[in-house]
Amino acid sequence: MILGWAFALFGSSAFAIETVPELDVNRYMGRWYQIAANPMIYQYGCVCSQQTLGRADNGNLTVYNSCNLQKPGGTLSEVRGEARVVDLKSNAKLSVDFGLGRTGEYWVIAIAKDYSWSVVTDSKGESLFILSRTPQMDETIYKDVVRQAAEEVDTHQLKATEQKECVYPAGS
Repeated sequence: MILGWAFALFGSSAFAIETVPELDVNRYMGRWYQIAANPMIYQYGCVCSQQTLGRADNGNLTVYNSCNLQKPGGTLSEVRGEARVVDLKSNAKLSVDFGLGRTGEYWVIAIAKDYSWSVVTDSKGESLFILSRTPQMDETIYKDVVRQAAEEVDTHQLKATEQKECVYPAGS
């Protein structure tokens, strides 16, 4: 079962991770496709991974993550939760709760000016997600995004996420 991006709570970093100085949460909402990620146990076997963020009635964000297991069209794995901004200065640090008894960190450390891609990690730099508004990312842009991510976290474990021939759930 996919337990959601940015749910890595263990590990350590030798340096402080910096988020983007300012995140426009309203522009950030919507669908994101996972282009690449550090392998995380809760995403084992996932392809066609996507995340949709919306506005909750209480002002927080709704979080819907889904993937197919093993292949496009494989068993749908999904989880819903809620995220709240924990750094009101930048809006780039969020806490995500999937109702599992603990919360995860969702830190935006890089984002395109037009919000077409983003890089997300946690305070320890263990998790790493390259996200895009489209299921595929131009290779030149991808390399530049990875270079930017490498300024904050170790990118050597990044693994591409299969996004070809995917059918994404509409009810996100």
